[in-house]
Formats: sequence, C-alpha cells, structure tokens
Amino acid sequence: MCINIAHQEVEAASVIHDTQITATTNLSVSTFPGIAPLSVDRIVDGIVSDAPPRNGFVSPVSFGTIRLELDRVYNLDSFLLWNDVVIEGQGISEFSLNFLDIRGTTIQTLSSNANGAFIGPRSQFESEEYFFDSTISGVKTVELIVESTHGGAIELREVAFTGNPSVNLCCPPWSEEKLSTAFQATPEKGGGLFSDYTLPYQNVRSANLQMNAYVNYLKLVIPSVTSLDVAFTLTNHGNADLPMLPGSLVTSTSQNPMTLKWTGRFMRRPSFWSDSPFLIVNEWYKISSKVEVKDEGNQELNILEEDCINAGIFYRIQVSNMRMRSSTGRVLQISDGKTILKTVPIK
Repeated sequence: MCINIAHQEVEAASVIHDTQITATTNLSVSTFPGIAPLSVDRIVDGIVSDAPPRNGFVSPVSFGTIRLELDRVYNLDSFLLWNDVVIEGQGISEFSLNFLDIRGTTIQTLSSNANGAFIGPRSQFESEEYFFDSTISGVKTVELIVESTHGGAIELREVAFTGNPSVNLCCPPWSEEKLSTAFQATPEKGGGLFSDYTLPYQNVRSANLQMNAYVNYLKLVIPSVTSLDVAFTLTNHGNADLPMLPGSLVTSTSQNPMTLKWTGRFMRRPSFWSDSPFLIVNEWYKISSKVEVKDEGNQELNILEEDCINAGIFYRIQVSNMRMRSSTGRVLQISDGKTILKTVPIK
C-alpha cells in the first residue's frame, strides 16, 4: 500500500485540460450550415485553432452556466480561457467561477469585479490566464458562470486550469491475482465427477486488513469517504478451448452483481451468491470486479484512476484426463482470455 499526499511537497503546477475535464451545460447550441454542431464538449478537446472548420462552443444566449467536472480532485492555481470562436471581438465578457468539492458543496466563488480581473478578452487568439490570489484546494467541479458577452452570444474555443492533484492516490490493494484466489470452486455436495459446483467467497484475514487499511488512508485525505465497495459480476463464456466473447450474464442467481463493502473497521460480507448459482463443469466463466469509493450517502466518488477500478479473470472446472493429476478427477483452469495461465488440481 502507498500513501503519497501531493500537497506535502511544493510542486510546479501542471495544466489540467482536454480529457481531464468534462464539460456539460443546459444552454442551447447554435447551428451553422456546413459546420458540425459547436457543442460544449468541444471546449475541452485540446483544439484552440480558429481556422475552419470552426471549433468550440457557441450558444445564442448571453448568460448561463457551464459545468466543468475534473477527472479527480485538484488544488487549482489559475484558469485559462481561449475566448471567441472566430476572433472577431466576441466571446464571453464578465464571468464568475464557482468551485465545488467532491460532494458538490461550494468551496469558494470568484466573481468579476471593477478592475476587470474576470473579464474575457476581445479579439485575442492566445489564452488569457486568470491567477487566483491563493490556491483553491479540494476542487472536483468548477461552474463557469457567464454573466455577459461581447456581442450577445456565448462563444468559447477552449478552457483549462493549472494545479496539481489534491492527493496522489495509489490503487487499492485489489488485483486480478487477489480476484483469482478470492473464490473457491466447491463441487455440489454428494455429486459425482460431472456434478455442478458453487463459488463461495474466501474471507481471507490478510486481504481484509489491507482493504480496511486502504479505506482508512482514503478517509485521512478525503474525509467524505465512508467505504470501499467491490462489485462482482459473473458471466458465462462457453465451453471452447478458450473463453468466447462476449459472455452472457449468469441468471441462475438473483445476486448478480454481488457487492462486498469495506468500511475501515470491518467488511460487510453477505453469504456470497447465497442462492447457489450452480455452475457447469467444462464451461468458462468470468468473474469481473469493479472497485467503487462511496460517501456517506452511498454515492460513488470518482477519485480513482481508470486502471485501478476494473479487474477480471476467466476460469472453469474441467474433468481431468490421464495427464492431469487430481484425486477428484477435476482441475481448476484460470485464463486471461488469451491463454491458460495455470491449472490447479482440486483436492
């Protein structure tokens, strides 16, 4: 497990832009003949050119709000604005910035004022950078509130921020390796060689300690965190030599997906797949897991990097042949979908 809190050291601010920001709005979009709709998502596509075909966001109204959701929590130092789509003295004029934390609560609002600190530039190709008096910490969303325009319509080419991640989170201690050992294939009691089997979850103390320690680490740096949930989904992938894609959801259980919850003190563990989804020998199955960080309202907090969230492993129980030594005549095969990773005798 790692604990790396970015604000413990002074770091040079980085530009936060493009895929790190999601822009949405309820404002209408202007349309022009022969030009693709200049929708709001185009102010965070990394393109600042004013050359045809035009790029940016145009709305026929002179005021309104654009919501800029960041891909994680940041400490912000400045706002960059590329105003006007065609550089003809148009674009936004007075505006305010409303900064929200991960729960949607306002941290601070910065408004336009008499000295023009929050006035959009006119006839300027380059960006205008608006430096904040002090770093604004713990920001997940910024509302760009347009109060007036140069010319009667909202026109923006691009927006960005400078700053650093509020916390440099490492991935939780959940991996495909843990997933491959989290369930024990158990043949149906009293069944024969070809009997179906179930998948009880293995409550491993060391894994629980690691997961709870990680939750407590999250609570330290993001107080709104209350739990770490792992949702498991079971799908069937046929009986070929390797798993077939796409798979189909196993419907012999009503508990699919099933969720385990770690709170930092204990794990709330239901009887996993307690209504016994009996699985068929020689069939490939996949257990997929998705990690979610939850707040006190059981809402997901999108604070983890994408490669920290999902894991998956294919497996099947196969009746062994003479080359596979197993006292029960069965082996567990595990695959990444491309090759057999390992074959484990079932005792």
